[in-house]
Amino acid sequence: MSLNVKYAEKGSKGALAGLIGWIDYGTVMNLSPGQSTRVINTITGGYTISFDLSLVQTYTGQTTPATSISFKGFTTPVLSSGGVAFGNTGYTGIDGNVALYMSTESDLGVDTISKLTLNNILVLDSSQNLVSKFSIIVADAESTNKVETWSATTNGTAWALIDVLPAPNGSTIGGPIISGVGTNTVNETGVNVNMGNVSGPVYFTQRPTQVVLGCLAEDSRQGFVVGVIINQDCNCNLDINKNDKIVNICPGRTQYFKFVVSPSCGEYTIVYTGSNYNPETGIITGSLATYQLTEQGIIVYVKSNLTSGAVEVLPFEIISQCGVTKFEIVFAYNPSECSSNTNLTNCSGCN
Repeated sequence: MSLNVKYAEKGSKGALAGLIGWIDYGTVMNLSPGQSTRVINTITGGYTISFDLSLVQTYTGQTTPATSISFKGFTTPVLSSGGVAFGNTGYTGIDGNVALYMSTESDLGVDTISKLTLNNILVLDSSQNLVSKFSIIVADAESTNKVETWSATTNGTAWALIDVLPAPNGSTIGGPIISGVGTNTVNETGVNVNMGNVSGPVYFTQRPTQVVLGCLAEDSRQGFVVGVIINQDCNCNLDINKNDKIVNICPGRTQYFKFVVSPSCGEYTIVYTGSNYNPETGIITGSLATYQLTEQGIIVYVKSNLTSGAVEVLPFEIISQCGVTKFEIVFAYNPSECSSNTNLTNCSGCN
């Protein structure tokens, strides 16, 4: 049965919140160890994403559990107590069962190690043509604390950390400990704090055909959310009336992107709302590039040495007669984009 991806409510916090379609698992799926199922979701614009989802479970500890633990689709936030970041401090108001979550707690004294594999990830357009330009986003559906661990492995571009959702109580020291950003496997290790102290990292990879999600739980539950973005080329223009953008940049190049605003909104002002900004010069000092704002767009002076899969998120506001609209631009480096667009000097496809 095909379901539809679900989106966060308008104004929701979280990187690319207006653009990510979160995979819905519905109310019927009950995936037990050793089983697999085909997941199909329709994406806005007539696209579809599908993959084979399978579960393997192993156990360590003092005893062997009486029964294995299945994964089901749950609504977010997964806990009504408000002790988790996803669905509370970011990506709020999502309708549907987008959390891939353990159906029950693991046994006391037993480490339940779960491995969920999303294999044969396939994105098609409305004419059933293969779409190669897409991105996958993963995040913790619950929280990783105490003895718990959480991981994600991709065969696409290396994982980039695009956001860390604040802990429900506002803490910034409750973990989890993150490792592996910039590689094909990211890991989270829990810290010995209560759930309300734990933040929610969000990761981004492009063009994978397989993603493997892993977790360890002991007397607890763990879960995942998986989202998708279709990267659509729009030449050199950043149409800021259509939510957030992914822009491909190439090492050592100077690239210019023009802002495009709906004529019905009249005159407008673009305001950068992030850090490392000099308002006198209009220059933003970033990790991948130096960005210079102009009245009509943004000039990107890309650094010469970039790591494959690296991304940088810049937040903006547009103020016009239509009101104030917040949006984000993700600048991303993928070597394949640069090698396939050798003539790009002053612009690049923006997605």
